[in-house]
Parts: sequence; C-alpha cells; structure tokens
Amino acid sequence: MQAGQWDQAEAAFDEIVRVRPYNASNWLDRGRFHLDRGHLERAAADFAGVVDKLPENLHIRHRHVQ
Repeated sequence: MQAGQWDQAEAAFDEIVRVRPYNASNWLDRGRFHLDRGHLERAAADFAGVVDKLPENLHIRHRHVQ
C-alpha cells in the first residue's frame, strides 16, 4: 500500500479474507483499507461481513456501527 500499488494490495486483502474467513481482523483491515480509499460501500460490506461471521462478538458489532 505504501508503494501506491492499490490493486495489488486489494488483491492481497481479498486473498487473506478468502483463506481465513473467520479471522475478524482480516475483514476489519480490509474494511479500513476500503475506507482509506473512499470506497464506503465496500467498507460497509466488509464490516457487515465480519458481523455476519461472528455475530456474538460485541467489540466487532460496536465497530460496525461507528
């Protein structure tokens, strides 16, 4: 990301989430990446995705509504 290779960074985040779909930090990191890029709908989808995967995690649910 620091090198400005946004497409490659996005592909890496996609692969990480695909391989480890129940790792909340991967979804949150990709959501923050999308926020930084101004892709609000993609960020919201990632945050909703992690809530769907781990609905009992109140910390994640709190971050989703922020």
